[in-house]
Amino acid sequence: SKCQLLIWEYFEESTCDLSRVIFKQCKQKVYKGLGKNMTTSSMRKHFESKHKPLYKEIVKI
Repeated sequence: SKCQLLIWEYFEESTCDLSRVIFKQCKQKVYKGLGKNMTTSSMRKHFESKHKPLYKEIVKI
């Protein structure tokens, strides 16, 4: 979905742990899974709970 694509813009891949991504603003590592188990659920939950104003802005788009 469009929201999932926008969420990825705020994360970067972790070079140390391929199952995690790093939120660019706070540098916190968030689990994303690997292969078939890869999902944006944890990324979205981190974004929504820790960066609520920014999350609300991208959900409007």
